[in-house]
Amino acid sequence: MKKSYYLVFFVFLYCFLEPISASESKYIFWGSGENSSKSKTFQIEELEEKGKQVIPSSYYDRGMGLKGTRLTVVPFARMLEMFPPPTGMDSILMDGEDDYQAIISLKQATKYNLYWATQIQVSDGEKKPSWMNPLALVVPDSSNPPDVERFLPANIKNLRYVSWDDYYKPITAALKSNRKAQPGFEAFGDDCLYCHSLKGRGGNKGGDLTKKFQFSSKFGQNGFIEAFGIKHYNKSQYSSVEEFVSTKKAEKIAEFLNIVR
Repeated sequence: MKKSYYLVFFVFLYCFLEPISASESKYIFWGSGENSSKSKTFQIEELEEKGKQVIPSSYYDRGMGLKGTRLTVVPFARMLEMFPPPTGMDSILMDGEDDYQAIISLKQATKYNLYWATQIQVSDGEKKPSWMNPLALVVPDSSNPPDVERFLPANIKNLRYVSWDDYYKPITAALKSNRKAQPGFEAFGDDCLYCHSLKGRGGNKGGDLTKKFQFSSKFGQNGFIEAFGIKHYNKSQYSSVEEFVSTKKAEKIAEFLNIVR
């Protein structure tokens, strides 16, 4: 009789409990600009067919506010082998679940030896955010890029090649070569555009900040800086933005948004 209870118990575990590291046979859509005939839907597991490895990433843990995360990864170049970049396209645009969007240049990916994470396993006692799922970008411990959100996109569902300059053109056109805004522009692109759209670019999970704050006044800029800290330094809900965006950096972002709004 006890054996039957054990059997029922293990069947329940198998059917209803899911390992947090599983990629769940997630399908990814690869777009190819206006040429839909070259578009393809593929499974994450297809990236693993030529080999995979499990690595730690102190960069990933620091950014996510975790410890001891183990990531099953494949080289960034694996994606380029499956989908060779067309002429004139120097970056990959990544759309995430819940209306996130990130862009990474092929030059950055090569320089920092980036990987794609196909499985994410947090260590015992650590709480995994609901959005922290494959496909994700990973910085290995052998690399040391600047601490920015750009290198932490996760839960990616769509990818496509784009031109870096063309992607940012609506924003850079609004800047009109204003050098004072350049530091804020770079910070916004690195740390905010993932979930805050601007001029039709970026994700829209957090909405357009220029419509939420009055950046034309110092009072409005200070309100943004204060709200930014309250909202984004909560590590249980977001990546650990506090590690990447200091108050001084947030001030530069506010100055930039005042100019580009």
